[in-house]
Amino acid sequence: MNNLKYIPVLLIVLFSKSLSAQESFLRLDSIVIKETTLTPSYLYQSTVIEAYDTMSFTVNASQVVNLRNCAMSLTNISSYPDTYILDNSSERILDSRIEINEFNIFSTHNLLPPSSAADYRGSYSSYQLRTEGFAGVSNVDLFLNPGTHEVVFHFKGVSLAPEIRGRIELIYYSIE
Repeated sequence: MNNLKYIPVLLIVLFSKSLSAQESFLRLDSIVIKETTLTPSYLYQSTVIEAYDTMSFTVNASQVVNLRNCAMSLTNISSYPDTYILDNSSERILDSRIEINEFNIFSTHNLLPPSSAADYRGSYSSYQLRTEGFAGVSNVDLFLNPGTHEVVFHFKGVSLAPEIRGRIELIYYSIE
């Protein structure tokens, strides 16, 4: 009686002309890296800076795109020697994010100083670090359907204006 449940599978295998794995329908087209440098500006009569940039890309009807990872980096651009990012108690990172189609794929907790964890004194709401920058990568591995997609890079901080770079990696496949 247990063998009866295998009969439909056997019939499908015998009468189908060709069987292949789903991956064989995808052919690698290209790997596209999109990068941006955000320009921070101070909000009106405030010590709060904000920077954002948007970019869009299109996935054709015969394509699938894998958003493999995204990254953001903050680099100190002060001309003064021995000046670090988040060097005093007034400097803070309020928010950093990368969103695609209004879905958050990178956030402030992904940012880490490049130095050892022993240099970390504080929390994400109040950094007091002696580091020259922060960087973070989020391994997303998200497949995107055909259509136009919008990516938003956003940063907000208090009393600091670092160089802010954002990056996403897209892998385009054709459907055969």
